[in-house]
Amino acid sequence: MGHSNGGFMSHRMACEHPEQIVVVSGHLDSWDLGRGAIDDGAGVVISMATAEVLQRLHIRPRRTLRVIAWMDEENGGGGHAAYAKSHAAEMTNHIAAIESDAGAAHPLGFSAKLSPAAVAALRPILEVLRPIGASVVRPTNVSPGSDIDPLVEAGVPVVPGMRERGAGWILNITSRSACGCRMLRLLPVPV
Repeated sequence: MGHSNGGFMSHRMACEHPEQIVVVSGHLDSWDLGRGAIDDGAGVVISMATAEVLQRLHIRPRRTLRVIAWMDEENGGGGHAAYAKSHAAEMTNHIAAIESDAGAAHPLGFSAKLSPAAVAALRPILEVLRPIGASVVRPTNVSPGSDIDPLVEAGVPVVPGMRERGAGWILNITSRSACGCRMLRLLPVPV
C-alpha cells in the first residue's frame, strides 16, 4: 500500500505483463464535512473487494491491478492531479481504468468512453455478467469519472460501472444546524 499525495494505492502484481496497469478505483472524500464513508466509500470498498476476490480465488492477473482510493474528488481534484503528476512517466502503461462513484446498488453494466472495437472486446465480460443483470454498455463521449480524467486525457480506455438508482437513504453530516454543531440526519434518496 502506498500514498501518492492523491490517495492510497495497493498493487496486485501481474504474472505476464507487470508493466501494464489496470486501475480500479473509488474516492474517499465527501462534499459536506463527511469523512468519506458515504461519498463514495462504497467505490473504494468495491475496488478493494476486486483485489480480494482475485486473491481468494488464487487468480494472478496478467496485468498489474492498481487499486486507488482517490482524495479530494469533491473539492477540486487534487488527488487525481497528484496521481497524474507522480505517474506521468508511466501513463502510457495504463491500459484500462474504472472509477466506481455511484454507490453500492445493484450493478447494471458500464458507461463507457470506448472505441467500437473496445466495446466489442467487452462482450465476453458482459456475457459473464448477464446472469446477474449487469450487461448494459452505454456509450458516452465525456469522461465518466472526474478522478480518472487524467487517464481519459492520456487515451486510456475507461469503463465506470452503472448502478441501479432506487429508493434509499443517505447519511448526511452537516454543520448547518442552528447551534453551529455538527448534525447527523438521514435524507431520502429520490427514485
